[in-house]
Amino acid sequence: MRVEEFEEIMGLPDPGKVMKDRFALSGVPTHFSEVNLPEDVVVHIGVASHHPKLGRGGGVQIEIIKGYQDEFFSPALSLDRYEKGGRR
Repeated sequence: MRVEEFEEIMGLPDPGKVMKDRFALSGVPTHFSEVNLPEDVVVHIGVASHHPKLGRGGGVQIEIIKGYQDEFFSPALSLDRYEKGGRR
């Protein structure tokens, strides 16, 4: 998800439900991770497809193709805590 899209979603009353719809997920997410990728990591960028039972799609997705390391990801952070100002 693009940084701009994340900031927009986090400003809404129920960001988990918005993410579920934009990424056509089977469940509502409750956590997220911040990701910092070095320049030499190879990624594929695409758009989540619409799914009639799961959501409208349209969210930008990034898949790491080459160079994945666990160290790129922060520990899981609560959407609820972030939404209430815990990370701002």
